[in-house]
Amino acid sequence: MIHSATLRYIAFLFLVSGFSALIYQVVWQRTLFATFGINSESVTVIVSVFMLGLGIGALAGGYLQQRFRHRLLRLFLALEVLIGVFGLASLALIHRVSIAAGDTSTGALVLWVYLILAVPTLMMGATLPILVAWLQGYLRNIGQSVGLLYAVNTFGSAIAAFCTVKLLFVFAGQQAAVLIAAACNFATAALIFDASRRIAREGGDEDPAPVPAPLQRAAPLLPYPLVWVTLLAIGYISLSQEILWFRLLGFMTANRPQVFGLMLAAFLLGIGAGSLHSRKACEPDGRPVEFLVRALFLAIAVFYLALPAVAASSAWIAKGAGAVVAYVAIGAVAFCTGGILPMLMHLGISDQRADAARAMSWLYFANIIGATFGPLVTGFILLDLYSLEANIVILSALTALLLLALLVVLPRERAYKLRAAALMVAMVAGGWTLHGSLYRNHLERLQTGVPGYQPFVHKLENRSAASSPWTSGRTATSCTATASTTAATTSTRCSTPT
Repeated sequence: MIHSATLRYIAFLFLVSGFSALIYQVVWQRTLFATFGINSESVTVIVSVFMLGLGIGALAGGYLQQRFRHRLLRLFLALEVLIGVFGLASLALIHRVSIAAGDTSTGALVLWVYLILAVPTLMMGATLPILVAWLQGYLRNIGQSVGLLYAVNTFGSAIAAFCTVKLLFVFAGQQAAVLIAAACNFATAALIFDASRRIAREGGDEDPAPVPAPLQRAAPLLPYPLVWVTLLAIGYISLSQEILWFRLLGFMTANRPQVFGLMLAAFLLGIGAGSLHSRKACEPDGRPVEFLVRALFLAIAVFYLALPAVAASSAWIAKGAGAVVAYVAIGAVAFCTGGILPMLMHLGISDQRADAARAMSWLYFANIIGATFGPLVTGFILLDLYSLEANIVILSALTALLLLALLVVLPRERAYKLRAAALMVAMVAGGWTLHGSLYRNHLERLQTGVPGYQPFVHKLENRSAASSPWTSGRTATSCTATASTTAATTSTRCSTPT
């Protein structure tokens, strides 16, 4: 058996892997924005295609970890080297593809972006199932294995998202950022090689023997198909929320370039912290059901109240304070949902299952597929039909319905379920009663940043509204159309001429 210090060392290397992966993502997204433009369509397509590649990679990793179960660390090493090699050539490749693409439609945009990102995202997605399979051999607790690796990888990604927009882009530039990311890949590969030799010296094996049976959970607490569907829904909700966060911050900041990176850093930091927090509930004496229910309740409440809190902070303190509140809310919601992925895997996969890592890869794939379709449906359909406010209500209601459905099947006593359902009814009743006052004139407060605003006369909110500004025909006023390209929101503010 290897030392616990070596387990932590491997986990740290996965943090470095996540650090390099997010540098690539932010750089590639910034480069693709320069090619296809910064608007809701390009953001939605790039995020969705990136997530789809990770999902397919997760399935590939699930297959590879079974095919090469005696060489898992070396397989991870090879993937890191290949990602680094692709990274070195990535900016030149994107430049060539952008020339070939020219002016393109949204459908063609999807194909071009997938052509660029398919290979690297597949390799990135494959790394998690491979390392989970390796760590599962020692811990024999799928929830703790996923929780630890998902957390450290996400922490690395959050650090990279912040450093890239605040440091690397400012002092080094995109090409240097890519070189740093590739250097991280090659350094990780070298350190993994050293770690595998250390394991051999400690008497371990890349395909370790099981730990004693008392630490293993013999049977899952939830049906596997139900967990698969639930993680699909969680992925859809979580990434749809990310699109709405981007819409909100874009409207507030007039599309500052660093907004996406900072939003991503807050989102990933919350996900990582939530995933790490969930490990305790996955212990033999943990309370995973209560953890899951509490996380969903808090996610609903914080997400629904976030926009009114941001608008009030912007109007009564300063727009900068409103932005800080927005980033804190993003991290808080992500913290609540970050532990749901490992928790549901813990509830749906037996620790004694021989192919636990393969089963995990299919659940991770479900989560990624939901995350792929969330931005597409929300960004291209729902935001074209309904306002930002309405979409927040829709996602909050969808999360509430998911929680109520889970309460029916969760292995808890009837009294607990009734109390949870009663709390949900109270939350819905409170939201229904206070909604008008909470969301009144939120766009005005977000945009003006002052308490003494004048209400907008006309508001048009859809994903293409920025291309069609319109003004009021009232003769007693002077009107100007105010539009945010990122938020795709056009508002007309009218004031009495001086």
